[in-house]
Amino acid sequence: MGEDNLKEIWRGDHLERRAEATYLGGFLLNRYHARKSEAGFVLAVNAAWGVGKTFMLTRWCDQLRHEGHPVVYFDAWANDFTPEPLIAFIAELNDGLAAQFNTMPVAKKKLSEWVKASQRVILPAVKAMGAVALKQASGIAIDKVVEAYEEESEVQAESGAIHKINGEKVAEQLSKAVGAALKEHINTRKAISACREKLTQLIQHLEKQGRCQLPIYVMVDELDRCRPDYAIELLEGIKHLFGVQGVYFVIGTNISELAHSISVVYGERFDSEGYLKRFFDLEYSLPDPDGVLFADDLLQGLIWRPGKDDLATGFLDPFWGGREMPDYLTYLFAVYSEGFGLSLRDQHGAMRILDAALQGLKGQRIHVHFLLYLVMLYQRSPTLYRKVVQHRGTENLSHEFNDLRRPPGAGAIKIMQLDQNQTFSVSKSVFIDQIGQRYLGYIRGGTFESQPNAYSFPGNLVADLPGGESGARSALSSYFDIVRRAGGFNNRPS
Repeated sequence: MGEDNLKEIWRGDHLERRAEATYLGGFLLNRYHARKSEAGFVLAVNAAWGVGKTFMLTRWCDQLRHEGHPVVYFDAWANDFTPEPLIAFIAELNDGLAAQFNTMPVAKKKLSEWVKASQRVILPAVKAMGAVALKQASGIAIDKVVEAYEEESEVQAESGAIHKINGEKVAEQLSKAVGAALKEHINTRKAISACREKLTQLIQHLEKQGRCQLPIYVMVDELDRCRPDYAIELLEGIKHLFGVQGVYFVIGTNISELAHSISVVYGERFDSEGYLKRFFDLEYSLPDPDGVLFADDLLQGLIWRPGKDDLATGFLDPFWGGREMPDYLTYLFAVYSEGFGLSLRDQHGAMRILDAALQGLKGQRIHVHFLLYLVMLYQRSPTLYRKVVQHRGTENLSHEFNDLRRPPGAGAIKIMQLDQNQTFSVSKSVFIDQIGQRYLGYIRGGTFESQPNAYSFPGNLVADLPGGESGARSALSSYFDIVRRAGGFNNRPS
Protein backbone atom coordinates (compact mmCIF):
# COMPACT_ATOMS: atom_id res chain seq x y z
CA MET A 1 0.00 0.00 0.00
CA GLY A 2 1.47 3.34 -1.08
CA GLU A 3 2.44 6.01 1.40
CA ASP A 4 0.21 8.51 -0.42
CA ASN A 5 -2.80 6.27 0.22
CA LEU A 6 -1.87 5.94 3.86
CA LYS A 7 -1.51 9.69 4.23
CA GLU A 8 -4.96 10.17 2.76
CA ILE A 9 -6.48 7.58 5.10
CA TRP A 10 -4.88 9.22 8.13
CA ARG A 11 -5.49 12.80 7.05
CA GLY A 12 -6.49 14.87 10.09
CA ASP A 13 -4.56 12.68 12.53
CA HIS A 14 -3.90 15.55 14.92
CA LEU A 15 -3.24 13.22 17.86
CA GLU A 16 -0.77 10.97 16.02
CA ARG A 17 -2.85 7.81 16.36
CA ARG A 18 -1.52 6.33 13.12
CA ALA A 19 1.67 5.31 14.93
CA GLU A 20 -0.36 3.45 17.58
CA ALA A 21 -2.47 1.63 14.96
CA THR A 22 0.64 0.69 12.96
CA TYR A 23 2.26 -0.78 16.05
CA LEU A 24 -0.86 -2.71 17.08
CA GLY A 25 -1.46 -3.93 13.52
CA GLY A 26 2.05 -5.34 13.31
CA PHE A 27 1.73 -6.95 16.74
CA LEU A 28 -1.58 -8.66 15.91
CA LEU A 29 -0.43 -9.87 12.50
CA ASN A 30 2.75 -11.37 13.98
CA ARG A 31 0.68 -13.03 16.68
CA TYR A 32 -1.67 -14.55 14.13
CA HIS A 33 1.16 -16.05 12.06
CA ALA A 34 2.87 -17.35 15.19
CA ARG A 35 -0.31 -18.82 16.73
CA LYS A 36 -2.63 -19.81 13.90
CA SER A 37 -4.24 -22.51 16.00
CA GLU A 38 -5.27 -19.97 18.65
CA ALA A 39 -9.05 -19.94 19.14
CA GLY A 40 -9.59 -16.29 18.36
CA PHE A 41 -8.18 -13.25 20.10
CA VAL A 42 -9.71 -10.23 21.83
CA LEU A 43 -7.70 -7.04 22.35
CA ALA A 44 -9.13 -4.24 24.49
CA VAL A 45 -7.90 -0.79 23.48
CA ASN A 46 -8.32 1.18 26.68
CA ALA A 47 -8.55 4.96 26.50
CA ALA A 48 -10.46 7.84 28.05
CA TRP A 49 -13.20 9.54 26.13
CA GLY A 50 -12.10 12.17 23.63
CA VAL A 51 -8.48 11.14 22.99
CA GLY A 52 -8.85 9.85 19.44
CA LYS A 53 -9.92 6.26 20.05
CA THR A 54 -12.77 6.26 17.53
CA PHE A 55 -10.70 8.16 14.99
CA MET A 56 -7.97 5.54 15.30
CA LEU A 57 -10.31 2.54 15.00
CA THR A 58 -12.19 3.86 11.95
CA ARG A 59 -9.04 4.87 10.08
CA TRP A 60 -7.34 1.64 11.08
CA CYS A 61 -10.28 -0.23 9.53
CA ASP A 62 -9.73 1.64 6.27
CA GLN A 63 -6.05 0.78 6.32
CA LEU A 64 -6.71 -2.91 7.00
CA ARG A 65 -9.22 -3.09 4.11
CA HIS A 66 -6.65 -1.64 1.75
CA GLU A 67 -4.17 -4.21 3.00
CA GLY A 68 -6.60 -6.97 2.02
CA HIS A 69 -8.05 -7.96 5.41
CA PRO A 70 -11.77 -8.59 5.85
CA VAL A 71 -12.75 -6.06 8.51
CA VAL A 72 -15.96 -4.84 10.13
CA TYR A 73 -16.51 -1.78 12.34
CA PHE A 74 -19.36 -1.99 14.86
CA ASP A 75 -20.52 1.06 16.79
CA ALA A 76 -21.99 -0.51 19.93
CA TRP A 77 -23.44 2.78 21.18
CA ALA A 78 -25.33 3.40 17.93
CA ASN A 79 -27.02 0.00 18.32
CA ASP A 80 -27.71 0.21 22.05
CA PHE A 81 -31.44 0.65 21.44
CA THR A 82 -31.90 -3.01 20.43
CA PRO A 83 -33.14 -5.47 23.09
CA GLU A 84 -31.02 -8.27 21.59
CA PRO A 85 -27.42 -7.02 21.12
CA LEU A 86 -26.25 -10.06 19.18
CA ILE A 87 -28.96 -9.67 16.53
CA ALA A 88 -27.71 -6.23 15.53
CA PHE A 89 -24.09 -7.35 15.87
CA ILE A 90 -24.42 -10.37 13.60
CA ALA A 91 -26.45 -8.35 11.10
CA GLU A 92 -23.65 -5.76 10.92
CA LEU A 93 -21.04 -8.49 10.48
CA ASN A 94 -23.05 -10.11 7.74
CA ASP A 95 -23.55 -6.84 5.85
CA GLY A 96 -19.93 -5.78 6.24
CA LEU A 97 -18.33 -9.09 5.25
CA ALA A 98 -20.82 -9.92 2.48
CA ALA A 99 -19.90 -6.68 0.72
CA GLN A 100 -16.22 -7.66 0.88
CA PHE A 101 -16.95 -11.18 -0.40
CA ASN A 102 -18.90 -10.04 -3.48
CA THR A 103 -16.39 -11.60 -5.85
CA MET A 104 -16.04 -14.74 -3.70
CA PRO A 105 -19.32 -16.69 -4.05
CA VAL A 106 -18.21 -19.66 -1.96
CA ALA A 107 -17.09 -17.41 0.89
CA LYS A 108 -20.37 -15.54 0.68
CA LYS A 109 -22.30 -18.82 0.86
CA LYS A 110 -20.34 -19.99 3.89
CA LEU A 111 -20.93 -16.62 5.53
CA SER A 112 -24.66 -17.08 4.99
CA GLU A 113 -24.48 -20.55 6.54
CA TRP A 114 -22.73 -19.11 9.56
CA VAL A 115 -25.41 -16.44 9.99
CA LYS A 116 -28.14 -19.10 9.91
CA ALA A 117 -26.25 -21.14 12.49
CA SER A 118 -25.91 -18.04 14.67
CA GLN A 119 -29.63 -17.43 14.53
CA ARG A 120 -30.26 -20.86 16.00
CA VAL A 121 -28.32 -19.74 19.05
CA ILE A 122 -29.74 -16.26 19.60
CA LEU A 123 -33.30 -16.89 18.36
CA PRO A 124 -34.29 -20.37 19.57
CA ALA A 125 -37.78 -21.46 18.58
CA VAL A 126 -38.73 -22.40 22.15
CA LYS A 127 -37.29 -21.07 25.42
CA ALA A 128 -37.97 -22.90 28.64
CA MET A 129 -38.96 -20.12 31.01
CA GLY A 130 -39.51 -22.32 34.09
CA ALA A 131 -40.92 -20.24 36.93
CA VAL A 132 -41.68 -17.29 34.65
CA ALA A 133 -43.92 -19.43 32.45
CA LEU A 134 -45.63 -20.88 35.49
CA LYS A 135 -46.34 -17.42 36.89
CA GLN A 136 -47.67 -16.18 33.55
CA ALA A 137 -50.01 -19.16 33.34
CA SER A 138 -51.39 -18.94 36.87
CA GLY A 139 -50.61 -15.45 38.12
CA ILE A 140 -48.97 -17.00 41.21
CA ALA A 141 -45.60 -15.79 42.47
CA ILE A 142 -42.96 -18.53 42.60
CA ASP A 143 -42.27 -18.00 46.31
CA LYS A 144 -45.91 -18.88 47.01
CA VAL A 145 -45.55 -22.03 44.91
CA VAL A 146 -42.55 -23.10 46.96
CA GLU A 147 -44.54 -22.63 50.16
CA ALA A 148 -47.28 -24.86 48.77
CA TYR A 149 -44.91 -27.46 47.41
CA GLU A 150 -45.07 -29.94 50.32
CA GLU A 151 -48.82 -30.01 50.84
CA GLU A 152 -52.04 -29.04 49.24
CA SER A 153 -53.05 -25.46 50.15
CA GLU A 154 -54.58 -22.26 48.88
CA VAL A 155 -52.55 -19.27 47.62
CA GLN A 156 -53.54 -15.90 46.33
CA ALA A 157 -52.38 -14.74 42.89
CA GLU A 158 -51.38 -11.16 42.06
CA SER A 159 -54.77 -10.75 40.41
CA GLY A 160 -56.46 -11.47 43.75
CA ALA A 161 -57.88 -14.83 42.66
CA ILE A 162 -57.57 -17.79 45.07
CA HIS A 163 -55.97 -20.90 43.59
CA LYS A 164 -55.94 -24.41 44.98
CA ILE A 165 -52.49 -25.90 44.64
CA ASN A 166 -51.74 -29.57 44.68
CA GLY A 167 -48.19 -30.33 45.73
CA GLU A 168 -47.85 -33.37 43.46
CA LYS A 169 -49.03 -31.40 40.43
CA VAL A 170 -46.66 -28.54 41.20
CA ALA A 171 -43.79 -31.02 41.50
CA GLU A 172 -44.76 -32.49 38.14
CA GLN A 173 -44.88 -29.05 36.52
CA LEU A 174 -41.52 -28.07 37.97
CA SER A 175 -40.00 -31.35 36.85
CA LYS A 176 -41.20 -30.72 33.31
CA ALA A 177 -39.84 -27.18 33.38
CA VAL A 178 -36.43 -28.39 34.60
CA GLY A 179 -36.41 -31.07 31.91
CA ALA A 180 -37.28 -28.53 29.22
CA ALA A 181 -34.57 -26.18 30.46
CA LEU A 182 -32.00 -28.99 30.44
CA LYS A 183 -32.98 -29.94 26.91
CA GLU A 184 -32.78 -26.31 25.83
CA HIS A 185 -29.31 -26.03 27.39
CA ILE A 186 -28.08 -29.06 25.47
CA ASN A 187 -29.60 -27.74 22.25
CA THR A 188 -27.96 -24.35 22.79
CA ARG A 189 -24.56 -25.94 23.32
CA LYS A 190 -24.97 -27.90 20.12
CA ALA A 191 -26.06 -24.74 18.28
CA ILE A 192 -22.99 -22.84 19.54
CA SER A 193 -20.73 -25.66 18.42
CA ALA A 194 -22.39 -25.68 14.99
CA CYS A 195 -22.03 -21.91 14.76
CA ARG A 196 -18.32 -22.08 15.49
CA GLU A 197 -17.91 -24.89 12.99
CA LYS A 198 -19.50 -22.82 10.21
CA LEU A 199 -17.25 -19.87 11.05
CA THR A 200 -14.21 -22.16 11.05
CA GLN A 201 -15.19 -23.44 7.60
CA LEU A 202 -15.34 -19.86 6.34
CA ILE A 203 -11.85 -19.11 7.70
CA GLN A 204 -10.43 -22.31 6.22
CA HIS A 205 -11.90 -21.48 2.82
CA LEU A 206 -10.46 -17.95 2.90
CA GLU A 207 -7.04 -19.29 3.84
CA LYS A 208 -7.16 -21.91 1.09
CA GLN A 209 -8.23 -19.43 -1.59
CA GLY A 210 -5.60 -16.89 -0.57
CA ARG A 211 -7.63 -14.01 -1.98
CA CYS A 212 -7.62 -12.01 1.22
CA GLN A 213 -5.38 -11.55 4.21
CA LEU A 214 -6.16 -13.17 7.53
CA PRO A 215 -7.12 -12.70 10.26
CA ILE A 216 -10.59 -11.20 9.99
CA TYR A 217 -10.72 -8.06 12.14
CA VAL A 218 -13.83 -6.93 14.01
CA MET A 219 -13.61 -3.49 15.60
CA VAL A 220 -16.14 -2.84 18.38
CA ASP A 221 -16.27 0.77 19.53
CA GLU A 222 -18.01 2.88 22.21
CA LEU A 223 -18.77 -0.10 24.46
CA ASP A 224 -18.33 1.95 27.64
CA ARG A 225 -21.21 4.24 26.60
CA CYS A 226 -23.69 1.35 26.39
CA ARG A 227 -26.02 0.19 29.12
CA PRO A 228 -24.30 -2.49 31.26
CA ASP A 229 -26.59 -5.42 30.36
CA TYR A 230 -26.12 -4.67 26.65
CA ALA A 231 -22.31 -4.54 26.98
CA ILE A 232 -22.16 -7.76 28.99
CA GLU A 233 -24.40 -9.69 26.60
CA LEU A 234 -22.35 -8.51 23.64
CA LEU A 235 -19.09 -9.56 25.30
CA GLU A 236 -20.59 -12.92 26.25
CA GLY A 237 -21.65 -13.48 22.64
CA ILE A 238 -18.19 -12.60 21.35
CA LYS A 239 -16.62 -15.03 23.79
CA HIS A 240 -18.94 -17.95 23.04
CA LEU A 241 -19.76 -17.55 19.35
CA PHE A 242 -16.55 -16.22 17.83
CA GLY A 243 -13.82 -18.09 19.64
CA VAL A 244 -12.29 -19.63 16.49
CA GLN A 245 -8.93 -19.25 14.85
CA GLY A 246 -8.58 -16.42 12.39
CA VAL A 247 -11.04 -13.97 13.97
CA TYR A 248 -9.52 -11.09 15.93
CA PHE A 249 -11.56 -8.58 17.90
CA VAL A 250 -10.38 -5.10 18.83
CA ILE A 251 -12.68 -3.53 21.43
CA GLY A 252 -12.33 0.18 22.03
CA THR A 253 -13.53 1.16 25.48
CA ASN A 254 -12.74 2.95 28.70
CA ILE A 255 -12.39 -0.06 30.97
CA SER A 256 -12.69 1.84 34.24
CA GLU A 257 -15.86 3.63 33.06
CA LEU A 258 -17.39 0.37 31.84
CA ALA A 259 -16.48 -1.35 35.11
CA HIS A 260 -18.06 1.50 37.07
CA SER A 261 -21.35 1.27 35.18
CA ILE A 262 -21.45 -2.48 35.77
CA SER A 263 -20.80 -1.94 39.48
CA VAL A 264 -23.75 0.45 39.67
CA VAL A 265 -26.00 -2.38 38.50
CA TYR A 266 -24.45 -5.31 40.36
CA GLY A 267 -23.21 -3.52 43.47
CA GLU A 268 -20.01 -1.79 44.54
CA ARG A 269 -18.64 -5.00 46.04
CA PHE A 270 -18.85 -6.76 42.69
CA ASP A 271 -15.39 -7.15 41.10
CA SER A 272 -16.42 -5.63 37.79
CA GLU A 273 -12.88 -5.02 36.52
CA GLY A 274 -11.90 -8.60 37.26
CA TYR A 275 -15.10 -9.76 35.58
CA LEU A 276 -14.31 -7.76 32.44
CA LYS A 277 -10.76 -9.06 32.22
CA ARG A 278 -12.00 -12.56 31.47
CA PHE A 279 -13.33 -11.31 28.15
CA PHE A 280 -10.03 -9.78 27.02
CA ASP A 281 -6.87 -11.66 26.11
CA LEU A 282 -4.80 -8.47 26.31
CA GLU A 283 -5.37 -4.81 27.13
CA TYR A 284 -3.52 -1.95 25.49
CA SER A 285 -3.80 1.57 26.89
CA LEU A 286 -3.50 4.44 24.45
CA PRO A 287 -1.08 7.06 25.75
CA ASP A 288 -2.40 10.52 26.51
CA PRO A 289 -1.74 12.81 23.55
CA ASP A 290 0.73 15.68 23.63
CA GLY A 291 -0.93 18.68 25.27
CA VAL A 292 -0.44 21.05 22.31
CA LEU A 293 -1.58 18.44 19.78
CA PHE A 294 -4.66 17.75 21.88
CA ALA A 295 -5.44 21.45 22.15
CA ASP A 296 -5.07 21.86 18.39
CA ASP A 297 -7.42 18.96 17.78
CA LEU A 298 -9.99 20.40 20.20
CA LEU A 299 -9.89 23.87 18.73
CA GLN A 300 -10.66 22.53 15.28
CA GLY A 301 -14.24 22.50 16.56
CA LEU A 302 -14.47 26.25 17.22
CA ILE A 303 -17.25 27.98 15.29
CA TRP A 304 -15.06 31.07 15.01
CA ARG A 305 -11.32 30.79 15.46
CA PRO A 306 -9.64 34.18 15.90
CA GLY A 307 -6.37 34.90 14.19
CA LYS A 308 -3.31 36.42 15.79
CA ASP A 309 -4.43 39.94 14.80
CA ASP A 310 -7.71 39.42 16.69
CA LEU A 311 -5.85 38.74 19.92
CA ALA A 312 -4.47 41.27 22.37
CA THR A 313 -1.46 39.42 23.76
CA GLY A 314 0.48 42.12 25.57
CA PHE A 315 3.55 41.04 23.62
CA LEU A 316 3.72 37.88 25.70
CA ASP A 317 4.99 35.99 22.69
CA PRO A 318 6.30 32.62 23.87
CA PHE A 319 9.80 31.32 23.35
CA TRP A 320 9.22 27.87 21.88
CA GLY A 321 12.67 26.40 22.46
CA GLY A 322 13.40 25.35 18.88
CA ARG A 323 10.13 23.50 18.43
CA GLU A 324 7.83 24.47 15.58
CA MET A 325 5.53 27.22 16.81
CA PRO A 326 1.86 26.17 16.81
CA ASP A 327 -1.10 28.46 16.38
CA TYR A 328 -0.92 31.04 19.19
CA LEU A 329 -4.37 30.27 20.59
CA THR A 330 -3.55 26.56 20.55
CA TYR A 331 -0.35 27.12 22.50
CA LEU A 332 -2.07 29.27 25.12
CA PHE A 333 -4.98 26.86 25.51
CA ALA A 334 -2.50 24.05 26.24
CA VAL A 335 -0.54 26.16 28.75
CA TYR A 336 -3.63 27.36 30.62
CA SER A 337 -5.13 23.85 30.65
CA GLU A 338 -1.94 22.54 32.22
CA GLY A 339 -1.80 25.44 34.65
CA PHE A 340 -5.31 24.73 35.93
CA GLY A 341 -4.74 20.96 35.97
CA LEU A 342 -7.59 20.21 33.56
CA SER A 343 -8.15 16.59 32.63
CA LEU A 344 -8.65 15.75 28.97
CA ARG A 345 -12.40 15.58 29.53
CA ASP A 346 -12.32 18.95 31.32
CA GLN A 347 -10.46 20.42 28.36
CA HIS A 348 -13.39 19.41 26.16
CA GLY A 349 -15.63 21.36 28.53
CA ALA A 350 -13.30 24.38 28.51
CA MET A 351 -13.33 24.38 24.72
CA ARG A 352 -17.13 24.56 24.70
CA ILE A 353 -17.05 27.54 27.06
CA LEU A 354 -14.35 29.23 24.99
CA ASP A 355 -16.31 28.61 21.78
CA ALA A 356 -19.40 30.39 23.11
CA ALA A 357 -17.37 33.19 24.71
CA LEU A 358 -15.47 33.94 21.49
CA GLN A 359 -18.74 34.41 19.65
CA GLY A 360 -19.73 37.00 22.25
CA LEU A 361 -16.44 38.86 21.70
CA LYS A 362 -16.30 38.67 17.92
CA GLY A 363 -15.58 42.02 16.33
CA GLN A 364 -13.27 43.32 19.06
CA ARG A 365 -9.70 42.60 20.02
CA ILE A 366 -9.72 39.84 22.58
CA HIS A 367 -7.50 39.83 25.66
CA VAL A 368 -6.87 36.14 25.24
CA HIS A 369 -4.83 35.67 28.44
CA PHE A 370 -7.59 37.08 30.63
CA LEU A 371 -10.29 35.21 28.71
CA LEU A 372 -8.51 31.86 29.04
CA TYR A 373 -7.81 32.47 32.71
CA LEU A 374 -11.53 32.96 33.37
CA VAL A 375 -12.60 30.06 31.12
CA MET A 376 -10.27 27.58 32.82
CA LEU A 377 -11.22 28.81 36.28
CA TYR A 378 -14.93 28.41 35.51
CA GLN A 379 -14.35 24.89 34.16
CA ARG A 380 -12.49 23.84 37.29
CA SER A 381 -14.83 25.46 39.82
CA PRO A 382 -17.90 27.58 39.02
CA THR A 383 -18.19 28.29 42.75
CA LEU A 384 -14.67 29.70 43.01
CA TYR A 385 -15.25 31.60 39.76
CA ARG A 386 -18.22 33.41 41.34
CA LYS A 387 -16.11 34.38 44.35
CA VAL A 388 -13.30 35.74 42.17
CA VAL A 389 -15.81 37.80 40.17
CA GLN A 390 -17.49 39.06 43.33
CA HIS A 391 -14.19 40.19 44.89
CA ARG A 392 -12.60 41.20 41.57
CA GLY A 393 -9.54 39.33 42.73
CA THR A 394 -8.08 36.28 44.43
CA GLU A 395 -7.23 37.86 47.78
CA ASN A 396 -8.30 35.71 50.75
CA LEU A 397 -8.97 32.83 48.35
CA SER A 398 -5.50 31.27 48.39
CA HIS A 399 -6.72 28.25 50.36
CA GLU A 400 -9.47 27.56 47.83
CA PHE A 401 -7.03 27.90 44.95
CA ASN A 402 -4.76 25.41 46.69
CA ASP A 403 -7.69 23.00 46.84
CA LEU A 404 -7.71 22.90 43.04
CA ARG A 405 -4.61 20.72 43.41
CA ARG A 406 -2.90 22.08 40.33
CA PRO A 407 0.43 20.62 39.20
CA PRO A 408 3.35 22.42 40.91
CA GLY A 409 5.06 24.82 38.55
CA ALA A 410 2.57 24.25 35.75
CA GLY A 411 1.22 27.04 33.61
CA ALA A 412 4.44 28.90 32.92
CA ILE A 413 4.85 30.87 29.72
CA LYS A 414 8.50 31.19 28.82
CA ILE A 415 8.92 34.53 27.04
CA MET A 416 11.73 36.61 25.59
CA GLN A 417 12.44 39.88 27.43
CA LEU A 418 14.39 42.91 26.34
CA ASP A 419 17.91 43.17 27.77
CA GLN A 420 19.84 46.36 28.45
CA ASN A 421 20.65 46.69 24.76
CA GLN A 422 16.91 46.58 23.89
CA THR A 423 17.22 43.23 22.10
CA PHE A 424 15.11 40.15 22.79
CA SER A 425 17.67 37.85 24.32
CA VAL A 426 16.63 37.29 27.92
CA SER A 427 14.16 34.52 28.63
CA LYS A 428 11.79 34.67 31.56
CA SER A 429 8.97 32.49 32.88
CA VAL A 430 5.66 34.19 33.60
CA PHE A 431 2.96 32.20 35.37
CA ILE A 432 -0.68 32.40 34.38
CA ASP A 433 -1.71 33.28 37.94
CA GLN A 434 0.50 36.36 37.75
CA ILE A 435 -1.22 37.40 34.53
CA GLY A 436 -4.71 36.76 35.89
CA GLN A 437 -4.03 38.73 39.07
CA ARG A 438 -2.65 41.67 37.08
CA TYR A 439 -5.83 41.86 35.01
CA LEU A 440 -8.05 41.57 38.09
CA GLY A 441 -6.04 44.24 39.86
CA TYR A 442 -6.37 46.57 36.91
CA ILE A 443 -10.15 46.14 36.85
CA ARG A 444 -10.24 47.09 40.56
CA GLY A 445 -8.46 50.35 39.72
CA GLY A 446 -4.81 49.40 39.76
CA THR A 447 -2.27 49.84 36.98
CA PHE A 448 -0.03 47.59 34.92
CA GLU A 449 2.70 50.18 34.74
CA SER A 450 4.74 49.02 37.70
CA GLN A 451 7.51 48.66 35.12
CA PRO A 452 7.98 51.41 32.56
CA ASN A 453 9.10 49.13 29.73
CA ALA A 454 6.10 48.32 27.53
CA TYR A 455 7.91 45.22 26.24
CA SER A 456 8.51 43.68 29.68
CA PHE A 457 6.06 41.97 31.99
CA PRO A 458 3.85 43.24 33.55
CA GLY A 459 4.06 46.64 31.87
CA ASN A 460 3.61 45.05 28.47
CA LEU A 461 0.00 44.13 29.21
CA VAL A 462 -1.09 47.77 29.08
CA ALA A 463 0.08 48.09 25.49
CA ASP A 464 -2.99 46.33 24.11
CA LEU A 465 -5.63 47.75 26.43
CA PRO A 466 -8.61 49.59 24.88
CA GLY A 467 -8.35 53.37 24.81
CA GLY A 468 -8.98 55.14 28.08
CA GLU A 469 -8.80 53.58 31.52
CA SER A 470 -12.53 53.60 32.25
CA GLY A 471 -13.34 52.11 28.86
CA ALA A 472 -10.64 49.48 29.28
CA ARG A 473 -11.92 48.43 32.70
CA SER A 474 -15.50 48.25 31.45
CA ALA A 475 -14.48 46.15 28.45
CA LEU A 476 -12.50 43.71 30.59
CA SER A 477 -15.25 43.55 33.22
CA SER A 478 -17.67 42.37 30.51
CA TYR A 479 -15.65 39.14 30.28
CA PHE A 480 -17.08 38.03 33.64
CA ASP A 481 -20.66 37.77 32.36
CA ILE A 482 -19.59 36.51 28.94
CA VAL A 483 -17.77 33.54 30.48
CA ARG A 484 -20.53 32.87 33.01
CA ARG A 485 -23.15 32.69 30.27
CA ALA A 486 -20.87 30.65 28.02
CA GLY A 487 -20.41 28.24 30.93
CA GLY A 488 -24.15 27.61 30.90
CA PHE A 489 -23.66 25.50 27.77
CA ASN A 490 -21.38 23.14 29.64
CA ASN A 491 -23.86 21.55 32.04
CA ARG A 492 -21.88 22.67 35.05
CA PRO A 493 -23.41 23.82 38.37
CA SER A 494 -24.13 27.55 38.34
